[in-house]
Amino acid sequence: IDKINSAIDRSSRVSDAVVRHRVFGSTPEVGEQDMRSMRRLGSLRPRRTSSSKVLREVKSERHDENKISSLWQVYAQATGLEVLLRNKVQSWALLTRGGFYSRRGDFVRWEVAKDEPRLQRRLAFERLKETARAIEKVIRFYDGDVSRLLDICRQQIVFESVEDISHCLATIRQDSEVQVVRAKSRMDPDSDQHKVYGGYRDVALNLRFRFVQCDRRV
Repeated sequence: IDKINSAIDRSSRVSDAVVRHRVFGSTPEVGEQDMRSMRRLGSLRPRRTSSSKVLREVKSERHDENKISSLWQVYAQATGLEVLLRNKVQSWALLTRGGFYSRRGDFVRWEVAKDEPRLQRRLAFERLKETARAIEKVIRFYDGDVSRLLDICRQQIVFESVEDISHCLATIRQDSEVQVVRAKSRMDPDSDQHKVYGGYRDVALNLRFRFVQCDRRV
């Protein structure tokens, strides 16, 4: 637990320093280990930002006191949700003939693995998004706003037919413990996304699980 907390704390310091570097063009005050983490993100060019824009950003943050501004807080919530989300996707997979990939790459239906602890240990469940990737995403796409990270905690269910996917989506919509807040489909073979991902197809959902959002793919 101490090692996890230390890693999360270090990633939060790095993200805060990188965001300051992007916004103000100042040199981040971080340790040598944190600087190595920053270098893994690639070269960062300070963004030219007018003082009036910075003041507007600071003012808007003051008016939104409930907005999450700490990467550590995002990961703390995701860590608490991880087990709950895994149990939930297992229950959906059981009802809809879904399964998961093993570490060897083969498909294992959950109804076969649910009573086999040795087989379950071979399954490659999704882990929390790596902090370096989260920091990179915040900087490149979200302008330093960590509250827009919605896929730190994620899971994936694999199906052998489109009919099973449709059944799973209907099952999720009927689940009173979750709410679908966004859906992205890559099932259309004629779509640009289908071409970009080399034939890979899925449906990605953002779910609100009580008071936290997470990401799940089918």
